[in-house]
Amino acid sequence: MARTSKRLVDLETQVAALIAGGGTTPVTPPPGNPSIPVGAYNAYLALPDASPLNGANTRAGYALRFANTDVPWVTTGGINGYNDLGHQITIVAAGTAANTTKTYTRSMAVVLNPERGTFIQKEGIPTSNPLTSGDITTADNSSSTLFRRIINLQDFLGTDTISAEMLTAIAADCTTARAANKKLVIRFAYNYDGDNTNIDVAFTRMNTHINQLAAVINNNADAIFAIEAGFIGKWGEWHYAGTVGDTGTYGNGWWNSSNWTSRPEVIKKILQTFSNLPVTLRYPRHIYYFMEEVTGGSSALTQAEKDRLGFKHDAFLSGDDEYGTYDEGSHSTPDGRAYMYSNFLAQRARAVGGEAIYSGNFASTNALFGDFDTYNWSFLNNDFDTGLTDQWKSTDHPDATEFGTVTYWGKLQRKLGYRIVLNQAIIPSTVVQGSPIVVNFTFNNEGYEAPVKDRPMYLVLRHASTGAEYRYVLSSNPVTNWRGGTATVQASIPTVA
Repeated sequence: MARTSKRLVDLETQVAALIAGGGTTPVTPPPGNPSIPVGAYNAYLALPDASPLNGANTRAGYALRFANTDVPWVTTGGINGYNDLGHQITIVAAGTAANTTKTYTRSMAVVLNPERGTFIQKEGIPTSNPLTSGDITTADNSSSTLFRRIINLQDFLGTDTISAEMLTAIAADCTTARAANKKLVIRFAYNYDGDNTNIDVAFTRMNTHINQLAAVINNNADAIFAIEAGFIGKWGEWHYAGTVGDTGTYGNGWWNSSNWTSRPEVIKKILQTFSNLPVTLRYPRHIYYFMEEVTGGSSALTQAEKDRLGFKHDAFLSGDDEYGTYDEGSHSTPDGRAYMYSNFLAQRARAVGGEAIYSGNFASTNALFGDFDTYNWSFLNNDFDTGLTDQWKSTDHPDATEFGTVTYWGKLQRKLGYRIVLNQAIIPSTVVQGSPIVVNFTFNNEGYEAPVKDRPMYLVLRHASTGAEYRYVLSSNPVTNWRGGTATVQASIPTVA
């Protein structure tokens, strides 16, 4: 599509959205808002990335795309991805206003969207094993929009200083991902090899390293979906650790009393340092502790910090306690599954993802397939455990009512995270200049979870002849509460005569 000149008029006042059955809410324009000229305007809905960093909020590949067959995706050279409503609004100086009700058709195809779906795992030292064009091709071929980047910090166990070369290499990985419209889930690990020996560092050194990583993470936060808590224990998974972690050896990974005292300061440091990114933890017992039991002192989490916590589950569907995931050890906590389902995950959209492990019985594993929905999964390793994922990729899911005949993997590709369908638009076809543009949109989320991060929603009106654009904010965060079922966005947008 040829580049057009654009005149962007942003009305910054937010309106209440997600109103199931409520009335419209007026949008108040800023002082001096110019009149929208008479003429015909093509109508679009845009849900860009909220971050202005590195142009993320204008990157089409980071914008949300609807799962509809009759809502084309429109972009100009990779800039500003819009959902085309297939509708024209005509602004007239005088005359009679008219409305149209349009219904839309859901798609059954895989729809690629940011911050959800399957991921490719990339491990090692970025200075010698960077993210490459070959990795991007692998992700594209598997319809993956995410990489899980596990970064080996073993070279810095004995020093307070992370090298400039390492920091530069991490930034380069973010640049590579961004250019390909991918995002990273990052974990830092000192015990990268999963050695049975306790390899760890004192918190004072870890604190120094986290401070040194702050700039590269925060300056590239637009290309990062989430941070896995990392740093402590085997593979950075917060078990079988030394100085800041467990005193036991491999096979005896529970925390001792000092660990329960010291680890809150680690998660607090990570949350405070890495700019508003979701931070995922491996074990429900730790999540419960930080959410419910650490209530005082400098390590207690604020509500905003608690809201950013997520769940990194790397042994999903593997057995009764899922490789210790739900084993409470020596610390008394409520039933982990019940707490996660009825409390932690019920509160809000959270980053939940990781790996499934084959239990050895395909039928019994598939009987639990609905747990992806129960626990609101958003992202899953494309390649592990292959004993399970290979079977999912070659075996049809028994329920063909939702997407036709697709494999288990095809079901996951469609439903991990969010899948937003536009059902209906009640929208003007003719508006008399000086009267409001009243709109009502109804959506359905067919995915396992809502989008984890806030993003604005705009009604974009593009002049059919000149290409001049007017963008109206319908809501600053319309989709993070859309956790299944229908949602409605309504607004009354004034025009100036």
